[in-house]
Amino acid sequence: MRILSFFKKILVPEEPIAGLEISDSCLRLVLLSLNKKTGLIAAREYSEHPLAAGIIINGEIKNPADLCQALLEFKKELRIPVDYAVASIPADKIYVKVLSFPKNIEGPKLEEAIKLAVNFQLPLKPDDAYCSWEIFPGNGSREVFIAEAPKKIIDPYLECLRQTFHLIALEFPAESFTRAAAEEKDQAILLKIANQSSHNFFIIKNNVIRFSRTLGPDFPEKKLKKEAEKISNFYESAANEKISRIINLSEDMPAIDRKIDFPELNTGAWLVALGAAVRGIIPRAEDDFVSLSPISAQKAYKYHKAVNFSSIITKLIVGLAIFFIASFLGVWLLMVTLQQQTAEKTDDLSSLPSVPDLAKVEQKVQTANTLIADTAKIMSNSPQWSIVIAELQRLVTGGIIVSGLSLPSAEGTITLSGIAENRTTLNQLRDKSKSSSLLAEINLPLTNLEQREDIPFSISFKLKDPQTVYFK
Repeated sequence: MRILSFFKKILVPEEPIAGLEISDSCLRLVLLSLNKKTGLIAAREYSEHPLAAGIIINGEIKNPADLCQALLEFKKELRIPVDYAVASIPADKIYVKVLSFPKNIEGPKLEEAIKLAVNFQLPLKPDDAYCSWEIFPGNGSREVFIAEAPKKIIDPYLECLRQTFHLIALEFPAESFTRAAAEEKDQAILLKIANQSSHNFFIIKNNVIRFSRTLGPDFPEKKLKKEAEKISNFYESAANEKISRIINLSEDMPAIDRKIDFPELNTGAWLVALGAAVRGIIPRAEDDFVSLSPISAQKAYKYHKAVNFSSIITKLIVGLAIFFIASFLGVWLLMVTLQQQTAEKTDDLSSLPSVPDLAKVEQKVQTANTLIADTAKIMSNSPQWSIVIAELQRLVTGGIIVSGLSLPSAEGTITLSGIAENRTTLNQLRDKSKSSSLLAEINLPLTNLEQREDIPFSISFKLKDPQTVYFK
């Protein structure tokens, strides 16, 4: 496993992860770099791309094709190639809630309590929504921040991003904001984010989103200030504490983390993409933030790295197969040519009159014939591994990531290792291997029975007739 990890680091290095904001008016991307010695964060790339009106309305994608096209065009405009991204999407259809649990509830019991609370206290059915949570230490309790969004809203974003980026996490603007803005400890702020088709209000304290409210396009502009006051009064009455500051992200310039060097920050407009980019430089093992995608950020990053590694290994195996096939063909053609030339010279010698040195010539001819016979014997003992590789490529279908292949000899045991997407995919590989006309003695040890996804495996088999892979 250590050797495999070493080759992974060489073949699939750590990829930079950018922050991508998708709003109803534009796309913004920020790519950061972290100086591990000083802890300072600098911008490597930041770019903006306009988005036509009507593509996204009230947080919902109305024209997926145009959004996908805009993302593709935007990616081509970047100076630095970016494949991995943390995306922040409009929060109009995202529900948030903070729940408190006793500190003595932890581990699996805490997870069960959270799931039970989600079923009863959030508006969507679990099967119809993506839900994620983050745990914070509270005063005498354990606070859990929960975010939930309908699958019918999130899935179009996932599909468009799948065509352009490797998505690591999916979050929303207020969450991104908390990561980039300077923390106002123990003080509640009211954050306003204005879009073309809506206005979002969030109350944030100690980097936890305590309250959210979305006003649609029909809400009168002149009543927005009054509505902000109502939200503040409601929170102050319920929480028994004052709102220290109201921040309008499109107009005000909040203080940002002092370790971040980002020259474009004259307003808070870049703060969402910047906050998402900050998540991109956090070590993957420490990323336990909310993500409204089907899998966690840690699993998403591992999955995309495994896919890239498998792709490289597959290309390497195919390249080696082509090399060996070309080598065998070259040797075979050389032997055929030598045989023809030797036969021609033998015929010429047989037509010559007898001379005193004829015995020596015949001896040389016999030596040449012996060499040719030995060469043919070597060729007949050289296996054509391309036949086996072609059969394995037929067996390995979608959902299987190959990480290793052992081909000791045509008569020995062949081993194929990798990762299966789920148990069904692994069973299909076993059944197809058993029905193969080339393979026999299929052995797939049952391991990790409790694991349902990303299952490591090692399957071994032998050739039914090793002679089928030798030159004839």
